[in-house]
Amino acid sequence: MIIDAELLPIKEAAKNGDPHAQLEMARVYLYGRGAPESISMARRYYKMLADHLPEEIDFIEYGALLMLIGNLAADEKNFKVANRWYEKSVRYIRENHTESYADKLIQDLGLEDIKVTEYVQQ
Repeated sequence: MIIDAELLPIKEAAKNGDPHAQLEMARVYLYGRGAPESISMARRYYKMLADHLPEEIDFIEYGALLMLIGNLAADEKNFKVANRWYEKSVRYIRENHTESYADKLIQDLGLEDIKVTEYVQQ
């Protein structure tokens, strides 16, 4: 996939784990700014960003990031994967915010109907 030459250092920094660069590359692909628009590539970079501990990426609400990854999976018609990301988002928000703030954030994100279940890794 061809990208603008000025994005190459950002792409390299993203590959090397820089969360700000990962966010920038996700947006490049999501909006097609400097590279062809690609939901799958945007989701890939957002997932790299989500691999960081939430306190390492305090410039973005972690629960909203997880929801965004779910939205991108849904855009690709991968609804089972999308629902797992939505559940992760709701679980994270409920476990890391006060009840009243969590309720409001979940409602603002449109996740109030998501039922959280436990998955067994196989």
